[in-house]
Amino acid sequence: SSSVVARFIGHCLINQTTTRSDSTRAVNKNLRQNHGFSLIELLVALVILSVVLLPFLSTISYRLSKERENDEMIKAIEIAKSKMEEVLLLPEIKDSEEIIENKFLIKIKILDGDKYDEPVNLKPIEARITVLRLKDKVKLIELSALK
Repeated sequence: SSSVVARFIGHCLINQTTTRSDSTRAVNKNLRQNHGFSLIELLVALVILSVVLLPFLSTISYRLSKERENDEMIKAIEIAKSKMEEVLLLPEIKDSEEIIENKFLIKIKILDGDKYDEPVNLKPIEARITVLRLKDKVKLIELSALK
């Protein structure tokens, strides 16, 4: 009876060792076959990632460009207001142009009848301040006031 038990225990130990070594061999075989991602898997992952991220990036880009435009418009309004205050305080005003910050072209036009395209004997005179973007001459703002 003890020999039967000893044989049974020996048989179990051999089967357990064989089963462990078989599973270890299967895992080692799988590890040798899978060293990393294939090129196709990487390309599919990149396509999925770009499809997901593209709307977010375009939204961010659009918002940044609009923010820049708004900042430019605010700066143009500030420049026009300060120039108009200067013009209205001067005793003598002439037509002129000025570049500010290498970004803006300021045109000061006085409608006082001294040019052929202006009304004659205009009292009070009209002062116009026009702020243009320097690089493409797009009008950003125009202010008018009577003096």
